[in-house]
Amino acid sequence: MTTKRITQESLKFQREPLEGCSANPVNQDDLHHWVATITGPSGSPYAGIVFTINVRYPDDYPHNALRVIFSTPIFHPNVSPQGNVHLAELERSQWSPAFTIQTVL
Repeated sequence: MTTKRITQESLKFQREPLEGCSANPVNQDDLHHWVATITGPSGSPYAGIVFTINVRYPDDYPHNALRVIFSTPIFHPNVSPQGNVHLAELERSQWSPAFTIQTVL
């Protein structure tokens, strides 16, 4: 189920891209590791900065949350100095299988 779900999310992301974001598997042989980019929105302290993010899908996705880590350094209250994203939605108790890479990004 995991591979099928990840494939569906990939196709949806291609059909309905998010403004200022991209996300793709690192390689087609490992759909569990993606690299995403987010461009900081204009008018924000992050305007024009392109942030690179590693996204890891667990083996039991979508029943457990994605692991999201910023590769590009960022000063943000929800991101640790090591780049780990700390959002309630990514915590086991708050995660829903309805969440997708698009809702997380």
